[in-house]
Amino acid sequence: MLQRWLVFFALSSVLAVGCVTLPAADQDPTEKKKDDDKKKDKDDDDKKVGPIMKRLQELKAKREAEKEAKLKDELEKLQKRREERERKAGKDTDKAKEKSKDPDIEKREPEVAKPGIIKEWIDQSRSAYKSVKDYTCIFIKQERIGSKLMDEQTAEMSVRAEPFAVFFHFTGPKSVQGQEAAYMAGKNEGKARVKGAGLKGLVGYLTLAVDDPKIMSDNRHTIDQAGIGKLIEQIGDVDKKAGGVKSKILLSEVQFDKRDCLKLEITLEDKHPDIPYRSIIYFDKALKLPVRVENYEAPKKGKTEPELLEMYSYTQLKLNVGLKEEIFEK
Repeated sequence: MLQRWLVFFALSSVLAVGCVTLPAADQDPTEKKKDDDKKKDKDDDDKKVGPIMKRLQELKAKREAEKEAKLKDELEKLQKRREERERKAGKDTDKAKEKSKDPDIEKREPEVAKPGIIKEWIDQSRSAYKSVKDYTCIFIKQERIGSKLMDEQTAEMSVRAEPFAVFFHFTGPKSVQGQEAAYMAGKNEGKARVKGAGLKGLVGYLTLAVDDPKIMSDNRHTIDQAGIGKLIEQIGDVDKKAGGVKSKILLSEVQFDKRDCLKLEITLEDKHPDIPYRSIIYFDKALKLPVRVENYEAPKKGKTEPELLEMYSYTQLKLNVGLKEEIFEK
């Protein structure tokens, strides 16, 4: 009996031991350290990311501010240069305008010119112009549009002889200040590139036919007929038409734009529908080129003085200056 009791007690002890929950085995210290290090590294990285992102944003903002400041500075410099150029051109133009109103300083009393003198000077001009590759000048014009005589306009003018190209930057009066026009033979389908003055200029350049009403509203001639080379041919054409027309030609020597010039004053005695009643042409004696022309219509009924139709002056003329293509590309 005692023996059975001992066996039962032993089995109960074993079963009891089997029901006891054993404690988990301890983690390897090396692995634990690795995990701790990883967590610490992650925390450190997280702490660094924020300041770095903030710094990047600050640098980006700074760079944008620097770019903006640089662009503003460049724009300001460009505006100052343009204003200075226009001021200078304005001063030059004012002087030129004074000359244009009364350019004559008579050096010799007018005399009746010999027959054929216009053709003689046109032939000389054609020959002289062959050596002209390009030129710049202060261009002055005054035109009658319809019955209204417009104000004088002044412009910085650049011209290339061949292939023909011309560019105008108008400097006065205020109503046209900043207006620009360009034309290049064989480019832009034979059309002009124009930019308006003032607020109209904000739209930039427009491509218009040379005889577009917007252009011709204050011009008697199309832009492709501008310049000294075209003027030479126009004078030659008129001289041919006037071959059988009775006229009186006076010749005198004058100064215009501080240069010695030959002045020819042609007045028709017989009317002709395609020839001005009176033309006054100034030829630069040294350059052999026409630098000013005035055309008048016959006096109106009840008046004695002829009325100005158009006047064109080329002052401060500089030949063969080496103009670049981009001057005309607008």
